[in-house]
Amino acid sequence: LMVICDCIKCRKRQSNSKVCVAGVLFPMLCFLMLGLYHAFISMHCMTPMEKPQDIPGNRAAGDAYHEWKQTMLEEVVVEDAREQHFVFTLYTPPSTNAVYLDISVTSVLDTGNVIRSRIGSDANDAEFTHKLSERAPCIQRVFCGAAAGVRKSSEHLAHYAQHAFSCWAALQRFPGANRHMYSSIPMKKNNWNSQLNAAFERSGIRIVPFEYDVAGNATTCDWMLRISKPVSGLLLTTAEKHASMKEHMSYFFRKPPVKYFSRISDVFALQQSILGHSLLQRVPAENATIVVLVLNRKGTRRMVHGEGIVRALQKSRLGRHIEVVYVPNMQGSLQNQAHIMHTSDIIISPHGAQLTNLAFIRPCTVVAEIFPRGYYMNFFQPYVLAAGGISFEAYEEGRSVESDSHGVHILAERLRRRGTSILVSNVSVVRALPRFIMEFSMCTRALASTPV
Repeated sequence: LMVICDCIKCRKRQSNSKVCVAGVLFPMLCFLMLGLYHAFISMHCMTPMEKPQDIPGNRAAGDAYHEWKQTMLEEVVVEDAREQHFVFTLYTPPSTNAVYLDISVTSVLDTGNVIRSRIGSDANDAEFTHKLSERAPCIQRVFCGAAAGVRKSSEHLAHYAQHAFSCWAALQRFPGANRHMYSSIPMKKNNWNSQLNAAFERSGIRIVPFEYDVAGNATTCDWMLRISKPVSGLLLTTAEKHASMKEHMSYFFRKPPVKYFSRISDVFALQQSILGHSLLQRVPAENATIVVLVLNRKGTRRMVHGEGIVRALQKSRLGRHIEVVYVPNMQGSLQNQAHIMHTSDIIISPHGAQLTNLAFIRPCTVVAEIFPRGYYMNFFQPYVLAAGGISFEAYEEGRSVESDSHGVHILAERLRRRGTSILVSNVSVVRALPRFIMEFSMCTRALASTPV
């Protein structure tokens, strides 16, 4: 309109035509250049998440996209001094090469006949199979022994799972053999560990005590299977661990991720053995309500405002698309805990042993793990990735994990940090919800188009 008005005034004044044309074209050229610049920025400088064509067509994802764009413009205000703002970031492994498990298969009768390999990728598996065919002509019984350091801490379910999950994955390579796993857990205890052992038994893996004498009636077809982590793993002595931690302050929060499950099929097989007919379909129905699990803890690393986070999520602008489930403390049978995780689409929880049950999530499940100040571990994130999930991490805004973790190698200091409560604010979680929904929706959309 301004250009047209200037043109009319110019003609009425019958001024110089060249001046008139220049006065009209110059602002038009400026507007054109501004438009081209805006288009260039929109197409090339947006992250992939920001491009509308990348957002699935379902209602929840569309609303989440607009809500996410709106939150980017809003300033974060945490008015309560008892709350802290946390930032959720997508987890990326610190090393491009995950730490695969080293495996050694030793003849029970001929201890000099040792087959060493590594499992965790198709190439590793092919190499392992080739070595077995060359040096193990017959395999009748296989015994999976614990790595050093597991036995004494096996009452703790997170550490016992390190041994059990890796043995489960390794023993899947011997489907035709009589498979055994050593364990110090009495079956009669009926806790999480013993129930996991019972599931192994139902799947054809016999549980034997460490005192079991395999050599007493051994044959040339009997083999001992031992598993270890090659980097910063259980086979390090205490002195070596402290030396490593003092030399590299990032020992705990940037050690390479360990793949206890070397193949996603190993995860699905374990889920089948635990959940049976309760297994859900791979992809949820289009526009189905998204189940958000807020999983808290009792005692250390408890989210102080857990119930407030639940109410804030329910009252948020995306509340109509979600069903919020609050579990103040994970307990009950292994099957019950596995079912809670398996039926959730988004899981928000502080770091802790309850996340061992992440082995039972479905593909595309979004997991947001919240860490207390100065205590970070690259421990449960590989469980999420192994099951095909999406892992997020949350840490206090404006603080650095690396600098806060100074001194974590001192046991007393580490225990103190582990024992603190987490003051993550309601607004922190609500602001992250749109991103969680978008990641979940895009993943399930891609999964739906992938052949089974």
